[in-house]
Formats: sequence, structure tokens, C-alpha cells
Amino acid sequence: LAAQFQAIFDQYNGDTQFDIIAHSLGNFAGLYAMMESSLSNHFVMYVGLAGGTHGQDPNPYKQLIIKGGMVEALVPYNNDFIRGFLGKHDSAIARLKKCALYSMADKVVDRPHDSGAFPDGVNIALERYSHLDFIHKRAIYRKMRSACRFDY
Repeated sequence: LAAQFQAIFDQYNGDTQFDIIAHSLGNFAGLYAMMESSLSNHFVMYVGLAGGTHGQDPNPYKQLIIKGGMVEALVPYNNDFIRGFLGKHDSAIARLKKCALYSMADKVVDRPHDSGAFPDGVNIALERYSHLDFIHKRAIYRKMRSACRFDY
């Protein structure tokens, strides 16, 4: 992702600022790429849709975890890896305007549902949307546009 971010940044002048909107595992992957590549200064807002930024607790009744790689590193919720990453980049993350939308009906990100929320962000709990609704439903897009407005 860092190389893709850089390719986009190279098309604009150096003062151009960007927002990132991520869904699901992309919440953590996008934040990780921003921070570990030192590209966070190009971003103003971080919007997470149905994301597991702070990880997920395992669910013994369903196979949520794909073994290996980043997904495995995000289990359990708020584990040492996640806390270490967030702590390492706390000042850069604090600078970002953050907004998270999540649903209590999400059956994918559900342990906890608000894993993508930040205490210093705008956090919106929705009631009836499934995990994939966050990328398919216009109502979610409209909710995001109205809830995640920040004055620049």
C-alpha cells in the first residue's frame, strides 16, 4: 500500500493533503502502511468502515481467523502487537482526524463491533447493517458523509 500511496502523492504537489477511507481489514492495513512508511503527514482524515483496527477476539463458533500474516496478528483484541504499533505512532495517529462507522449487526467484525473506533474520533454505531453493506449501501455512504465532516 505504501508504494500505491506514494504513486498517488507523486501526481500532486507536495502540499496536497488526503483522506483515507478503509473497510474491514483495510482499516488496520491502511493505518499500518501510513505509519510504517512515514507517509502519515500526507493524510488529514482516517475513516474506518466496519473495521478491526484494534483487533478481534477469537470466536469459537465460527472460523473468522485466516492463519498467517496480518489477520493472525490482529487476534486477540488489543493485543501486544496492536498496542505496540499504536503506541509507537501515537502522536502521528493523534494528529489524524478519525471517524469510525460500525454496526451492531456486523457478523464479521463483532468481537468487539467497535474495534475500529478511537476515543478521540467520531464513532458512529449503526444498528442494522451487515459487514458488506458498508461497501454496497448508499445509506452508509450518506451517513459517513454527514457524520465524518470536519472543518479543515
